[in-house]
Amino acid sequence: VNNNNIKEVPLLISYINKNKLGEWVHVFTSNDVQRIDSLIFKGDFANYEGLAVPRTVLIDKTGKIRYKNYGYSAEELQKLEEIIEKLLQEGSSF
Repeated sequence: VNNNNIKEVPLLISYINKNKLGEWVHVFTSNDVQRIDSLIFKGDFANYEGLAVPRTVLIDKTGKIRYKNYGYSAEELQKLEEIIEKLLQEGSSF
């Protein structure tokens, strides 16, 4: 997810290609981007906003947020693992 200036898209595409990251989904938050070079898509991330970095958001295939956390701790990592295990047992997919 990228929220930089639209003018930086060529640099981002170059970085993606140079580092062979083309199989990942790349999303730009700017309204000026719809689809560029089939590598970068426009996304709405209003539900994922936060001021802290790092941030973790677990999203299922339907787009529902299943877990959200700001910062890092061993306890939160354990909690995330437990949530993933529980969801997998319920048959959820990501």
